[in-house]
Amino acid sequence: MFPWAAPVARRYPPIVVWTVVGISVLAFLYQVGLPPRVLDRFLFDFALVPSRFFGQLRLIAPSDWAPFLTNIFLHGGWLHVILNMWTLWIVGPAVEDRLGPARFALFYLFCGVAAGLAHALANPDSVVPALGASGAIDPPPVELVHPEVCLLADRRTDMPKKRHKPEEIVAKLRQVGKRCSEGTFSRVRRQSMLEA
Repeated sequence: MFPWAAPVARRYPPIVVWTVVGISVLAFLYQVGLPPRVLDRFLFDFALVPSRFFGQLRLIAPSDWAPFLTNIFLHGGWLHVILNMWTLWIVGPAVEDRLGPARFALFYLFCGVAAGLAHALANPDSVVPALGASGAIDPPPVELVHPEVCLLADRRTDMPKKRHKPEEIVAKLRQVGKRCSEGTFSRVRRQSMLEA
């Protein structure tokens, strides 16, 4: 059975998640409606082409830094947009509820820009447009909501009112990293699943 919502109780509606999903779907529908030559130019301008920043293309087709942000809302196909938005729809509300809308929006954008920058630095001469919200959705938010971390997504229905301090989050992430390196991660995961 496919999940359609997170099993985590929320206090507030996920306005930022709904907004990001809406913008991404509208941007994708716009992309689908473009003729091939116009689409190629659109992707060259708004998707992340690393060579325009760090490779040879920067000499003949320099760019502003907007594609590091705009590529987060573009997708390469139906399956790409559906899977990214589905993941965001399931995971995002719990993270937004714990961080608050403004901090979640900044966190989402930061993760997307950081993923784009990492990709561009790793592939400086690539002329292939990179696009999609995977860098903003998959690594950090999923790991923060995963049961082993137990910080942002708590499976209890009586959610605590306090927000976790950054030093508490860092300490908990270090514990998880230590368990991963010791090989006790799967045992801890099974144990936390049984307790939930």
